[in-house]
Amino acid sequence: MTDRTLTADDVRAKVFTTGRLREGYDLAEVDVFLNEVAASLRRLHQENAHLKGLVADPKTATLLIVNAREQAETIISEAQDRARALEEETRERLRRATDILAEAHTAGVRELDRWRTGLEDQLAQIKDAVATS
Repeated sequence: MTDRTLTADDVRAKVFTTGRLREGYDLAEVDVFLNEVAASLRRLHQENAHLKGLVADPKTATLLIVNAREQAETIISEAQDRARALEEETRERLRRATDILAEAHTAGVRELDRWRTGLEDQLAQIKDAVATS
């Protein structure tokens, strides 16, 4: 026998083997299944009674609602704190990325200026060489 709660589909789908020496189902197998059904029903009835007791007692119901609200508020507050932290982290990453991009741009402009100057010097040398020849 198991402690799991049987479903209506479990009951509907249950297939018993037939007896070998006589017609009908194996009685031991049927008994085991009936015990599982009875245990499942017992658990469901106990749980149902427990839940009805919680709801029937206004103090308990109020406490459950208050606790649920407090938990919800805590979860929301933690989520908002996390969202603020993620937003700040994202802003900081964006700032760093912008700084890196600006530095790369400045370095690229310097490199282009260096190349331009070098090419202009070479062009001037070529012009001088052509003019003197």
